[in-house]
Amino acid sequence: MPSKAAEALAITRKYAVYGAGAGLIPILPVEMAVTIGVQVKMIAELAKLYGVSFEESRTKVLVIGLIGGFTAFSHGVPGYVASRFRWLGPVGVLLKPIYATVVTYAIGNVFITHFELGGTLENFNPADPAVARAMREGVKAAPQSGAVAQPA
Repeated sequence: MPSKAAEALAITRKYAVYGAGAGLIPILPVEMAVTIGVQVKMIAELAKLYGVSFEESRTKVLVIGLIGGFTAFSHGVPGYVASRFRWLGPVGVLLKPIYATVVTYAIGNVFITHFELGGTLENFNPADPAVARAMREGVKAAPQSGAVAQPA
C-alpha cells in the first residue's frame, strides 16, 4: 500500500497535467479561472487524503495569493514582449501550459508539505518562509515529476 505522501504526489501530478490543459485556453480570464479551479480541486483531494477539513472559498483565496507573483511575471512579461515583438506570440502560447503545470505542481507540493506537518487550511500562512521554500522546491521538482514533458 503506497504511503500517504506517495498518494499525494500522484494526485499532484494528475492535477498538474490538468493544469497544462487549462493553460491551453486562449482567453486569459477563462484560462486563469479554470487553472485556479483545477488547483482548488487538487487541494480538496489532498485535504481529503490527509483528513483535513476543506472550505472552497478559503482555498480559492489561498491559491490566488500563492499564484499572484507567478501570474504577474508569467502573463505580464510575456504579454509585454509579445505585444512589442509580434512574432514572439506563439512562444507565449507554448509557455502558458508549461507555466500552469509547474505552478499547479508547486502549489500541490506546498500543501503536501503543510499537511504532512499536521497543518490545516485554517492555519495555513502564505507568508511563512516554509511556504516559499516548498513552492521553490515544487517548481524545481516539477520537471522530474513526469507532469512536465521533457525535451528529447
